[in-house]
Amino acid sequence: AWHETASEPEKWDPKTRETEDHSMPFIFARAFLDGGMTPESFRDEAIADPRMKPLMAKITARLDDAIEVTYQAAYPNPFALHVNVKGRGGRSERIELVNPRGMPQNPMDDGEIANKFRIQAEPVLGAERSAKAAAVWGNIDTDKDLSAAMDILAF
Repeated sequence: AWHETASEPEKWDPKTRETEDHSMPFIFARAFLDGGMTPESFRDEAIADPRMKPLMAKITARLDDAIEVTYQAAYPNPFALHVNVKGRGGRSERIELVNPRGMPQNPMDDGEIANKFRIQAEPVLGAERSAKAAAVWGNIDTDKDLSAAMDILAF
């Protein structure tokens, strides 16, 4: 993950939506400010938010040799990430994520998928269309005709 999301200079100064959603510092900073990630976290105003650059400057990312040695032999199972957070008062927390929810090794259940879809789709499609889209796309594995699934997403 470090290589794809934190190793390049543009990941520390994203200027496009594509770079934002592949930028570890942007995602960590935006999640801190927004309390999580939603489509709103990637709006044009989010990139220009004057709080972002100073907050992103406080974030560091590096390849952890311990993770590489421990987990590389088992790649892609498990997927691991360690996050160290230091507060203003000097208190430090270490969070270890191994196979976070949604990874192939720890898949979400149908209810979690439906909830994530609703959170992501409603700001774009509205509540009514997103509910219809969820119903149509929920049966995509058995539908022989994909036109209804595509039509519900068309603007």
